[in-house]
Amino acid sequence: MRRGHRASLDAQSKNVHYIGRVRGCPEKSGNPTHRGDLGLTAARLSGLILHCAAMFIEPLVSIIPGSTAVITQINAMGPASVAWYAVPSLLLLAGHRRQKAAVTALLDAALLNVRVTMYNGTAL
Repeated sequence: MRRGHRASLDAQSKNVHYIGRVRGCPEKSGNPTHRGDLGLTAARLSGLILHCAAMFIEPLVSIIPGSTAVITQINAMGPASVAWYAVPSLLLLAGHRRQKAAVTALLDAALLNVRVTMYNGTAL
């Protein structure tokens, strides 16, 4: 018998009869995560980490060769900075499309909250 199902026992023949799913007991706890999904999620998160690190711990990011232009674009808080934030954020949301709706909604709300507070009061 599979997890989340119940059965009844026929008293006369001692056979187990399948009844159906037990309400509130899921067959799976979530969708399986594949190695490719984990790799892409790590790449998307690294884009968001780059954006945050360029804003808050610039000396650490400036060690990376060629990062001066990226740091300048992100700290300018202009359209390029929005793109450096929006692209990994949207890709991260797209990568979680197979997860439960509540997980995606919480991630969407968190990313939108960060975006609104970060760019509130700018020229955009």
